[in-house]
Amino acid sequence: MNERFLLEHNEAAPETGAAFILDRKSGLRAQIIRFATLRELDTYQSTGALTTVRRLPILLEISADQLGGQWIVERVLSSMERWYYHTQLMPPPAGTRPV
Repeated sequence: MNERFLLEHNEAAPETGAAFILDRKSGLRAQIIRFATLRELDTYQSTGALTTVRRLPILLEISADQLGGQWIVERVLSSMERWYYHTQLMPPPAGTRPV
């Protein structure tokens, strides 16, 4: 995976410590929101753009004040979701080369 995205850490974030994903190309920042259950995720309401990370109780949210062209936000969110899943949640097995 390329170096387009960057994790921004926050001491108040859950155990991973990551609070945001920054897209270096567009400058968009998505907040990583973790839930204990899918039911909690279903009740969450937002005014920004959202995407779920696979079928996990994790959302990526771009706040409403960053929304410009909707198609670009959707593409960036989709790319962020894939990057976050493959590089942070499912790292390659030990002893293999990173992609």
